[in-house]
Amino acid sequence: MLINKCYKILSALRSNKTFPSVFAILLICISSVMILYKEFYFFAPTIWSMNREVRLEDLTPYTRYWAREYDGIETYCLYILTIISIFLSFFILCVYRVLLSRAEHFIFKISYFLLWFFLLLNTCLFLINIGFDPPMSCPILNLWTYLLAVIASVFVYFLFKTSVRFEKISIWAVFVILIPFCFIATEPINFSDYSYIFAPALRIIHHFKLSEIYFRYDLLLSLLAVLWMKLGIDLNYFQVLGQFSLYLFLLVSFFFSKRLFLKKELSFYLLAALVLIKVFAIMSDPVFCFQVTPLRLDWWILLAILAHEKGLYCKWMGLSLGFLIIFHNAFGIIYTIGYLETASVLLLVDFMQNIPRIRALKAILKKHFKCNLWNVAIIVLAFVTSTLMFGSSLESASLYQSIGIGFLRIAETSFYWYVIVMICAASIYLFNLKEKLPDGYFTTGSFLIFLAIGNSIYFYGRSHEHNIINIAGSLVFILFMLFDLLTLKYNCPGKNNALKRLSLAVLPNIFILLLLIFYSERIDLITVKKLDNIKKLQFIYPIPVSFNTEKIKELTNGSANVYFVGENDFFYYYYGEYVPQGHFLPYNSWIFMQELVGFMQDLIDKGYYIVFLDENNNDVLPGLKYNKIVEKYGFKVIRK
Repeated sequence: MLINKCYKILSALRSNKTFPSVFAILLICISSVMILYKEFYFFAPTIWSMNREVRLEDLTPYTRYWAREYDGIETYCLYILTIISIFLSFFILCVYRVLLSRAEHFIFKISYFLLWFFLLLNTCLFLINIGFDPPMSCPILNLWTYLLAVIASVFVYFLFKTSVRFEKISIWAVFVILIPFCFIATEPINFSDYSYIFAPALRIIHHFKLSEIYFRYDLLLSLLAVLWMKLGIDLNYFQVLGQFSLYLFLLVSFFFSKRLFLKKELSFYLLAALVLIKVFAIMSDPVFCFQVTPLRLDWWILLAILAHEKGLYCKWMGLSLGFLIIFHNAFGIIYTIGYLETASVLLLVDFMQNIPRIRALKAILKKHFKCNLWNVAIIVLAFVTSTLMFGSSLESASLYQSIGIGFLRIAETSFYWYVIVMICAASIYLFNLKEKLPDGYFTTGSFLIFLAIGNSIYFYGRSHEHNIINIAGSLVFILFMLFDLLTLKYNCPGKNNALKRLSLAVLPNIFILLLLIFYSERIDLITVKKLDNIKKLQFIYPIPVSFNTEKIKELTNGSANVYFVGENDFFYYYYGEYVPQGHFLPYNSWIFMQELVGFMQDLIDKGYYIVFLDENNNDVLPGLKYNKIVEKYGFKVIRK
């Protein structure tokens, strides 16, 4: 009797007749997110209180400014919550299908309607609590904007329909059209942000050990800066590397999506969406802060391509993860976790398909163990190598997280809650269609989902809405994969499906239309700036600040022993050909006041000149013992 009931339940879960509509799936995903949303904010005070306790007066003035709002262990909780949301969506879906399959019984029919009430109620609560405010949106609210956006989206629809027919011409056009979007800057770069790449590079050039260097953005970017400095190229042109990485990312995304997606024209829509988001919707110029360029945030696409072309268990996957763990540590670890999660899902799927056969389960375990052995060995070796290379430097980087410096709590109305809904929906359709998908699609899709969740840690940490834009590459890819899966699911012949097919066909157009409307002000502003710069033949902006080291040499009597205090201190070391001192460089990366004062006093005792570049760092002066102070040319110099 029990076996018979279990068989009926499994039959119901496998039957296409019990699979819900798109609307019902949407309600299920929203409900699962809403449940965990309420749970998260119920425990939020406890979550946010789990930071290392530090008195603000113990922090340096600059660090103190960024330690105003602690988020505790929110990063880890949001990561886990997103994954739990997926499993909760599957659970609610299973309940829905079982109730629907037994709807001829009164009790199941009542339960089915109660479930619908529950789903609708949660959806209403979701919309009331969160609203709908895309990140950094700035629409021009007038009739002309809406009209132009509709005309543009219609034009895009017919353009992309034509592009599929003339594929070779379209591909060459993509190469050319992307150039002005990527290689024409609209504002000068943020020198403070670039300093966190350049400063470690300069210490590497001066032969400091890696364990003696503070890497905020990991080793890879600083090694590129080392090469740049060795070649003697103007540091202002380093932004071109970021521009090229954006250009390459857009091209690779386009060609990879053409390989992955079943509906090939979606690749053109994906490219258009990425351009609108990565170039126009972003808060500043795409390379204003180098930390948000694809060269730092979008290595996930390399791993996804390897998974699709070579397989998840290929040796190149292990080597790539090992490379990232050593040279791009934080994201290497995040992507490695994504790899292990995907491998676990594939193991679970194999188990589910072979539950009745006990002997087969042992064979499955053995097979997956052998498949992962090589890659896991490389990953472990990379972890050991990274620990030996960087030593205490990794501990210094983790201090920022443990104290909560620069971290920000997620807003109750954050648009990211919609992102989790999308991830849940993509997971459901990917799993449901796995038997109909080509080889590699399910594995690659699963890996992409975990990579996107991992990449979201950049947002989970500092949960400012503009960081959703910065990590949008992986998220938009998941969205268009969902469009592709929906097309496969409902692209069936028959009169009843005609309206459904039409609705699905225009989904990418609706997304492009929404982007055009919600970011119309930025699109207008950036377009005008780019056109103006094309007329001037100005592709990047010159350095707006001069770093006059001759006056510094005059004030320090030409001494080589100089330590700079203030923003942009790196550039004075670089252009003045000084050896930068101190584990924490640039200066603003120092965390504790007592350590900083002790370090500076030690330098003074050794005969160093301490040069204050501005008036914002005088807080450190009372704690120092010095014999002479000179104020001239806007600088303040102290020495023994």
